[in-house]
Amino acid sequence: MNLRVMITGCEGQVGRELTTLLNDVGMDVKKFNRSELDIKNRRAVFDTLHHVKPNILVNCAAYTAVDKAEDEVELAMAINSDGPANLSAATSEIGIPIIQISTDYVFDGEKIGQYQEDDFTSPLGAYGKSKLLGEQLCAQFNPCHIILRTSWIFSKYGHNFVKTIARLSQEREELRIVADQIGCPTSAREIARAIYSIITKRVYGKEGIYHFCQPESVSWYEFACEIVSMARSLDYPVKCKNIVPIKTSEYPTSAKRPANSVLNCEKITNIFGLKIPNWEDSLKDVLMEGKNEESNHK
Repeated sequence: MNLRVMITGCEGQVGRELTTLLNDVGMDVKKFNRSELDIKNRRAVFDTLHHVKPNILVNCAAYTAVDKAEDEVELAMAINSDGPANLSAATSEIGIPIIQISTDYVFDGEKIGQYQEDDFTSPLGAYGKSKLLGEQLCAQFNPCHIILRTSWIFSKYGHNFVKTIARLSQEREELRIVADQIGCPTSAREIARAIYSIITKRVYGKEGIYHFCQPESVSWYEFACEIVSMARSLDYPVKCKNIVPIKTSEYPTSAKRPANSVLNCEKITNIFGLKIPNWEDSLKDVLMEGKNEESNHK
């Protein structure tokens, strides 16, 4: 049976990687961006689901502007909470599973060590609160759900830390990077591969919350050092000579970030049999692809 997979948020980092992967393996993909389907609109969601008749839905749509969310709380809640509620209720009505992408920001970052799926959630800001409520509503409206929490997502698409540091390293001789926040950089491509494994191994009987990120944990400063070093080895025109570690207090932002975002992934590796590669190889792929695309545009 050729599964029909519906993807919302198809133009985000995970959405684009997942669309490419599922198309490559020959799945029947029905993808929607924000202009094609407003997940905040309950009637539009129900009508679309009944028309498309997918076998499974993956919600990659999200409001991800963490700082801006502090000023746009209602919009963040509408997209990250009401949206998953609508999608979950609609998928439940037609009897199919939903996979909901969530975040490390549901935690306050005060734990020592890795976060387990059943650890206490206590988001620090509007973005984290909206994503946590989205998890809860998703689980409430459709018992057949997978909630996939991930962290520090990067890819060749959109806006992310890897692309920002690679660009700044070519423009500035010195970078100042926060060194007292730790987490696990995670490639959107690897998240897509994990979702593909979940889809092919079937959700039924395996419902619940899962953590997915790539080993090993690093600080933003250590991650930036690796990005610049790798960019230099790939012949990027790097100008940066010095990367300075700073404290979070020296780089104030509207939203408070969790100091510890390290997620434990034993559950997903055990239940779905995943082998999660280190993020260094994924980083190299992204930087190489970025360089090749840059060369092609010249």
